Amino acid sequence: MTKNIYEEVTQTIDKETGEIEEVKRHVRRKIPRDKFAMIYVEEIVGLLEKKSPSETRVLVAILQDLQYNTNKIFLTKGVKERIATETDLKYGTVQNTIYSLNRKKILIRENSSEYLLNPNYFFKGEEIERAKVLKLVIEYHLTD
Repeated sequence: MTKNIYEEVTQTIDKETGEIEEVKRHVRRKIPRDKFAMIYVEEIVGLLEKKSPSETRVLVAILQDLQYNTNKIFLTKGVKERIATETDLKYGTVQNTIYSLNRKKILIRENSSEYLLNPNYFFKGEEIERAKVLKLVIEYHLTD
């Protein structure tokens, strides 16, 4: 998919000397909405300090594959192998990292290979859909 990039450059010139005093560059990229994910900084600050480099790399790979408006990801063997290749990690490290993210409640396991990325921290989709997914997460935790 092509990305539209718009660039605007403005210069401020000193009228007496003719020297360029300031150059401002403003770049705008147009990307599809489904390629954008929200991160809720206030909620994740404490978690960021406790994450290992492998957790960060696996998390970024997961963010790219999240289903739009549901925050679900299917972490099958094939997906884990692809994540391992993309992140330069061993398959076992990816599995252990997924387990660790699940223990920290960053990933919520729904079925054997179906996970939900905790919408308290990240969400890929519309804000109104996030509210629905948050409600499901709360109900899910209450029934445990």
